[in-house]
Amino acid sequence: MDKPNGLLGFYNYTVVLTYIGMITGFIGIVLSLEGNGMAGVICLMIDGL
Repeated sequence: MDKPNGLLGFYNYTVVLTYIGMITGFIGIVLSLEGNGMAGVICLMIDGL
């Protein structure tokens, strides 16, 4: 049996993309709430991809 890689185990690309989407969405929401609307919209558009 293979040993898990990394600290918390093996990650496939779907898990990594989910984490990236979650972080990008959170940053976009925070930027929008702070008044930087254009950067927030760009982050949320990237998150939608």
